[in-house]
Amino acid sequence: MTERYIMPGEANLVAFGALPDDEPIHMLNFLKYRDKAEYPADHEHAGKGWTGQRAYEEYIEQLGPIFDRIGARLVWRSSFQATTIGSPDEVWDDMLIAEYPTAKVFLEMVGDPEYQLVTINRAAALSDSRIFRTKPGT
Repeated sequence: MTERYIMPGEANLVAFGALPDDEPIHMLNFLKYRDKAEYPADHEHAGKGWTGQRAYEEYIEQLGPIFDRIGARLVWRSSFQATTIGSPDEVWDDMLIAEYPTAKVFLEMVGDPEYQLVTINRAAALSDSRIFRTKPGT
């Protein structure tokens, strides 16, 4: 079975933290949605029967004010169609690029209590994901 990823691992965070934190970054996201969102039983959206894609839309909607506050933005979003180079078994639902003014701002957002509440929607939505830190304009 292929390993699935929803949250960053310790080694990933160490590698991220070793890079400069004072320059803009793009975060390239590959997303695979659950057929049905999986919320904790006590969450306000539990039992609504949402798809993973619907739960991710909730995440994006609630992320908007946070992005506005920290100066981040969604640069690009697209739906997957086919793998041209690579394994034909590697299939994603959506991809997106989010831009942050600095890596430090991204890390502060991840630790922000307001973001922690919003990210529950992301975890409920996704069965697998990849996020790659990239340097804009190179």
